[in-house]
Amino acid sequence: AGWADARPEAPGSATVGRSGDGGGGDVRVGLTCDLGKRYDDVWLEAEREVWPLVSDVSIPCGGHAGVPRSMLLAVGEATSRSLPLGAALGYRDPASGGERFIDYHDDDLAAELLFQLGGLDSLVVSEGGRLQFVRAAGALGEAALTDRCHAWAIVNAVLDFDDSLTVVGQAGSRLLATAERHGLATAVEYRPYQPVARGSGLRAAGPSPSEIAERAVEAVAAGGIDTIWLPSGTSAERATIHAVHRALTAAGYQIASTATAEAEAETSRVCRRAG
Repeated sequence: AGWADARPEAPGSATVGRSGDGGGGDVRVGLTCDLGKRYDDVWLEAEREVWPLVSDVSIPCGGHAGVPRSMLLAVGEATSRSLPLGAALGYRDPASGGERFIDYHDDDLAAELLFQLGGLDSLVVSEGGRLQFVRAAGALGEAALTDRCHAWAIVNAVLDFDDSLTVVGQAGSRLLATAERHGLATAVEYRPYQPVARGSGLRAAGPSPSEIAERAVEAVAAGGIDTIWLPSGTSAERATIHAVHRALTAAGYQIASTATAEAEAETSRVCRRAG
């Protein structure tokens, strides 16, 4: 079962699942980042700042970012913290970090993504973990908003690899519509920023961390969101993660994976039946 299966229970039980009560309470929302992109001391030190703030981690699978050692270290860190693990899938384009659109044939792209899933999963299994979700990163994520063929390639890879995985995407996207049509669990991610230019490294020139944090709180209050995804590659982006975390906490929201919430809700149901 995936994130989107978590729903508020009957009166008297914990409230779990998607945002939208307008004022915090017991409503949970995830905070997700892609970690494990590189293996060097500077990058690893920067990522250490992010780990305590996130509820879910998606790990690049070596196509657009990530090398086996960085991926393994990220998997080990996530499992030691009991954080839900996902795959950040991307075009095989490490030169741009996956930020350039590549006009793949859908069958070729599905094979590429299946290969990425298998590689990451082998590392996850070696650390005693389990993959729980997939998300499309970079230009692939942008294409999956509207591109029928690339959305289908992602869904096709998930169906072939493990149809229990949750597909994470933006609301109204072709990706989520395709995943739902083929019976996959889905979760809605919100990205409360707009890059100035794809791949330009100018994200810091956009809205301030406080402005992005305000957007995040407003979106969670409006409802329909399972997790907030934020980039973490620059000091400005990491400052934004801190700002969003503080703002959500101050608004009374619990920053926690809705996958964890779902498991707790199921435990509560079992205990009530047993009682």
